[in-house]
Amino acid sequence: MIELSQLTFGYGKQKLFDNLTLSLKPGHIYGLLGMNGAGKSTLLKNIAGLVFPWSGTCTVNGVNAAKRLPSFLQELFFVPEEIYLPAITATKFADSTGHFYPKFDINQFIQILTDFDVPADRPLTKLSYGQQKKVLIAFAPPPIHPY
Repeated sequence: MIELSQLTFGYGKQKLFDNLTLSLKPGHIYGLLGMNGAGKSTLLKNIAGLVFPWSGTCTVNGVNAAKRLPSFLQELFFVPEEIYLPAITATKFADSTGHFYPKFDINQFIQILTDFDVPADRPLTKLSYGQQKKVLIAFAPPPIHPY
């Protein structure tokens, strides 16, 4: 469950959200729509604890995202709009990064890459942008199902 309570946030003097209150329940699919610069990515960054509200709170499954607790972060994987990956293969990327996620499963990662038709043995920088995004999606930890 994601709960935003009176969230106010902006960059510099530009306020994007003012006392935003929102409750997203498990088991539902939500869309996030808006004009360029409206704050869609910024809202996701608040939910992920990558930026911090000026006031108010954002909790995910009861945990304040801004506290960036290891138990919270290990369950979260944020695929940003722009990505920069190292010039190593997907399997080397998994070997060097997977240990940060206790539930990471290399076999599941390889299976998802196979399902996505993404080569695991080609340097990430040689993959198309779409394939690079698929690598990050495949890397994400399995979802939490609190319901």
